[in-house]
Amino acid sequence: MSRFETVMDTLKGWRYDCTDRCGLCCLCQPEILPEEAVFFRRNHSKHVVRKTTPHKHLALALKKGRGSCALLQDRRCSSYEQRPHFCSMFPFHFHVGERLSVELDLSCRMVWDPAGITAEEEATRLVALNEDRVATTLRQSKRVYQEFRANCEAAGVWAEPESLREQVRGRIERFKDLGFLGQLMLAANDDIEVILESLDSRELDYDADEMEEAAREAALASMDSEDPVNVPVYCAPDWSWNLYMSSSKGVEWKVLDDEGDLHHRGFVSGEQVGLLPLTPDGEEELLRYVSILNGRDSVMGNACQLVDMYGYADHLSNVYFGMLAVTIIDLLWRASMLSHFHGYAMDREGIREAIIFYDMDRLDAPTIGAFI
Repeated sequence: MSRFETVMDTLKGWRYDCTDRCGLCCLCQPEILPEEAVFFRRNHSKHVVRKTTPHKHLALALKKGRGSCALLQDRRCSSYEQRPHFCSMFPFHFHVGERLSVELDLSCRMVWDPAGITAEEEATRLVALNEDRVATTLRQSKRVYQEFRANCEAAGVWAEPESLREQVRGRIERFKDLGFLGQLMLAANDDIEVILESLDSRELDYDADEMEEAAREAALASMDSEDPVNVPVYCAPDWSWNLYMSSSKGVEWKVLDDEGDLHHRGFVSGEQVGLLPLTPDGEEELLRYVSILNGRDSVMGNACQLVDMYGYADHLSNVYFGMLAVTIIDLLWRASMLSHFHGYAMDREGIREAIIFYDMDRLDAPTIGAFI
């Protein structure tokens, strides 16, 4: 019997396999845990580097300081049997808050492949291997959540997370409607607690151009870096590693090769990319993703982190619903940008490609709790 509550609801229906064509996980510079340091210093000393952010730790070097892990050769790990803990966990993320939430990184192309073992089966194996680590972290994270809830209740901004999720489930169809999302973003900025049912009869004006600008700003913010390590990577169907780097002039599309070199592929100004309409099956794929986000503890944890960051001035419901709305329009703008560069339609396939591009960013968002 497990020593703690574990939820894997968002893994249902997904399978997982691996391929030596991808290597996306090897673009994430892995931290070397203290118990792993002796092995890597002894066997791969020239590839061990010291990092100071977000905390002091050892990590594996990247090719030319910006490419894949130095241990990746021909898209295969040269130390696979002794790879770092964080590498062995991918594409699963363990979010530890009030319980353990096992979440699947949908940026991994192979989780979209119907072959392989079930995601729940592999997650169960990983939970068993990491039971002590999870139990230790849970003792700390539960205290953090208790303090957060007490602060919210004192400020009058608390809502039960499950009640917020239930509201989304009850009106999931509305989250494909840009008009509704615009209303939701406006309502989230009010001092009044947002109840989704109240938006059914509430007249809120929104400007479509302002909505598009908000989507553009949300998407471009995550691409705004001159350092390739800090921008999202899209692993395309041909297994190429695609980077989109924004500046005041627009978005430059580059491809990162296996040696860590960047190659220019295209450019578009932000204003040239507008929110394209979804096809019916594109709407279905979007809503499936919204349902997954609504079930992830890390997403709720991100809303909690924002409430704390804002000094408990905003109601948890407003932050959670507003964050979901911004997430959706960010995703739709990225889908529209991929359509510009790669020719995808806004159908099921196009939205799936946008999720592959986006989901790693979503899972990297700050949260109350911890990823282990």
